[in-house]
Amino acid sequence: MDATAYFSAGTYRFLTTTDDGIRAWVDDQIVIDGWRVQPPTNYYGDKALAEGYHTVRAEYYEETGNAEVKVSGCGYKAANKEMSRVLGSPFLFISEK
Repeated sequence: MDATAYFSAGTYRFLTTTDDGIRAWVDDQIVIDGWRVQPPTNYYGDKALAEGYHTVRAEYYEETGNAEVKVSGCGYKAANKEMSRVLGSPFLFISEK
């Protein structure tokens, strides 16, 4: 899954919960690498972004049993709600501190 959206300048935290493997990139730079067989596991990665359009991409796999994957993010400045529309909930938006 991937999405391109407009972000205000700031540092963003990208969050995942997955059973089994997950990798997430922002502008082709990996921010989360949890590519392994595992029970539901939380990961996060922080990325400083300049103002403008950025692409968030996630890949995941399920080895056996039940599948679970969630990709979300929050920023110290609000991001365009397009990410929520494309990636789905929960993509969190936090007002400027």
